[in-house]
Amino acid sequence: MVLPRELTTSVDRWAPSGTFEFDGSTSDLALQLYLRSQDGDELAPLILSSIPDTVTSRLSEVNVAFEDLDGFAQRAVLWDSGFTMTPDGDVKQIWTLDGLSIREIALTLEEYKDTNCTAFKCTQPDGTAGYNNNLCTGTEMLTGVKSEYDPGD
Repeated sequence: MVLPRELTTSVDRWAPSGTFEFDGSTSDLALQLYLRSQDGDELAPLILSSIPDTVTSRLSEVNVAFEDLDGFAQRAVLWDSGFTMTPDGDVKQIWTLDGLSIREIALTLEEYKDTNCTAFKCTQPDGTAGYNNNLCTGTEMLTGVKSEYDPGD
């Protein structure tokens, strides 16, 4: 089931309060991309095989074309609309499970450990802890997933 999303026309209605932490506790990539953009970072525009009608429709409601957005905004609206992209520029739809929003699909450390995957601690440059494991299999991760996508062809 695809959950409808609302694109706001006023930044003031959703702009962050300054309390956001880049700690992996949220999958709100749109907000993370917004904050990086506001910090002056730059990201090249996307080269996609196609732009989903859902995205085009959302943007047309506020008189904006996808091609007119910077790289951060393109990625943010794509993610917030429930899509991701492959390295080849193909767009894939993401379906969240159990009524979760796209912002709620990140696994907590405890949820990750419950998959029986080992979480390797990596100390970040600022001293905070980050965790990853590139050896965990898809089968192991199936017990913790909160979303799915159709890989297609």
